[in-house]
Amino acid sequence: MSGVEQELQNQRGEIDSLMNQLRELDIDSLKESIKQEIFEQDHPIGSPYFTGSVSDNPNDKYPGSSWERLDSNTYIVAAGDGLNALQQVGSNTKSFSIDWLHNHPQNPHVHENYNRTSNFSSTGNQYGGRMGTAGDNSGTITATAPTTATNQSAGTQQSNKTINVQPNSVALYVWIRTA
Repeated sequence: MSGVEQELQNQRGEIDSLMNQLRELDIDSLKESIKQEIFEQDHPIGSPYFTGSVSDNPNDKYPGSSWERLDSNTYIVAAGDGLNALQQVGSNTKSFSIDWLHNHPQNPHVHENYNRTSNFSSTGNQYGGRMGTAGDNSGTITATAPTTATNQSAGTQQSNKTINVQPNSVALYVWIRTA
């Protein structure tokens, strides 16, 4: 057998060996392995999963992984300086106490009926100022204000009330991968 024939026989042996390995290869297992690798790249631990359906559970959809659903009414905020990823902050309600408001009482008082008549001239007088710059601009002005009363106060009726600070939003089910 020549050197070329020996080389061809060796290559045939290698090809036969590879063909046997391919026959023994479990294609389904290989597919699952590739799918799992892609899943790990797309959904690392700590990543969120958003869905609009309560029945869409990533624990069922992705066997072998673990997911925890965020509590309802939990808002998502971008992490950054002073706020770590997956850190829980805030509250869904806030009570304001009267101590948060500055003191601004409107004590009861009355504005009495007020009439004032003034005569003005170019030189001015005790009731008014200059009406013009040339000549005498005599005239009479009468101002009248009605009697009014007020008794306004912030008082304690404004304390211990809650307000809604919910921004415009859309509700989704949110899951976080834990394992």
